[in-house]
Amino acid sequence: MKKYFLISLSILMFILPSVLAISTDLKQSYQPGETLIIEISGNILEPIYPDQVEFKTGKFGNIDVPLQYDIKRLGEKYFLYALLPDEEKNYTLHIKDILTTLNGQSQKIDFSQNFTASGEIAPYSINPGLIITNSEFTLKLISKLDIPQTIETSLEGYANLTLKPGENKISVFPSSLESGFNKIKFGMYFIPVYFSPSENNDTYFQENETNFREDALVLLPLEIRSTILYSEEIKFPIRLTNLKDLDIEDIRFIYDEELFLIDELPEIIPASEYVEFNLLLKNQNSNIDEVIVIMSGEEEIILPVIINFTQNESEVFTPYLQDFSSSSGYLCSELDGRFCSADETCTGEVVSSIDGNSCCIASCKKTELKKDYSWAGYLIGAIILIVLVIVIAKYLKTKKLGIHK
Repeated sequence: MKKYFLISLSILMFILPSVLAISTDLKQSYQPGETLIIEISGNILEPIYPDQVEFKTGKFGNIDVPLQYDIKRLGEKYFLYALLPDEEKNYTLHIKDILTTLNGQSQKIDFSQNFTASGEIAPYSINPGLIITNSEFTLKLISKLDIPQTIETSLEGYANLTLKPGENKISVFPSSLESGFNKIKFGMYFIPVYFSPSENNDTYFQENETNFREDALVLLPLEIRSTILYSEEIKFPIRLTNLKDLDIEDIRFIYDEELFLIDELPEIIPASEYVEFNLLLKNQNSNIDEVIVIMSGEEEIILPVIINFTQNESEVFTPYLQDFSSSSGYLCSELDGRFCSADETCTGEVVSSIDGNSCCIASCKKTELKKDYSWAGYLIGAIILIVLVIVIAKYLKTKKLGIHK
């Protein structure tokens, strides 16, 4: 008995450090539709990026869940937020390859923790769930109730805030923030905010460059919103454009494979080119309100997919397909166009493209400066006016002398 106790104690002592190395304040249960916001604690030796985070579900916890989320270091702390769907489900949060210390030695570990979404749908959600800023910013609060609701806030001058049904945009100004780390209350949520008003904060923002990077990928459409017939088989075309001068190879798609099928998934997008592929539906039994996450390196694109089914053919409509093939979906170079410089004008049609709103589908011509001779007219007029003044003055003087005689 003593032998088994010692063996168990040894195993526990071996496992315990890895458990204690990283921890979170993740709750066991959340409401469906709630915004999950957690703090990650531990001796974290290198940045954690969004592509290290996974949400899984299923009986064996092996099905990827495409949630909108982000993870950032705010000051000396790491925070993660995620928008949970409006449905009850069991989840597992995975964070891979966290560099930390175990028994004084640097080591990469994987962290996992389970939680559930159950009960009534949350009355409102908030997005984003964390902020890094040096100026004013805007939050979106989505009210799920059909009547206005009032929440408390910690913002100066806004002790109470009334949310109307649907989307509510709230602007937060620097005067409401202290320099450094803040937590702002919006009813049931406490939003972590790192405010750095100093002009010399380039280093900090570079370390959190995912907030300020120039996107390499452009997605068309920005959302798929469609009403189709129950029996209709339809393909939703998607175009992904690479704006960089280098090939993009590490493209990953996260989506519900029980609902969707993506044909011809791209493995590489050549520099300054685009790829097209199709989204197909596997399940046409009920309306769909999901997202597809497209990731490349630290870049993440969220594609909302809202599909409603109908039996009325007159209601069938997919708005983005009306102009999917228009010029706005292409690079200017793909349209055989060019951007004219400040001292040039376009000799033909000017259209919008992915990389700009003034793509010239013709040639650019140097603007000729026309010689302006209006100054000569003004000069002649001034001379005539001066002559008239002199003549009138002499006339009046002569007339005055004649009267005195």
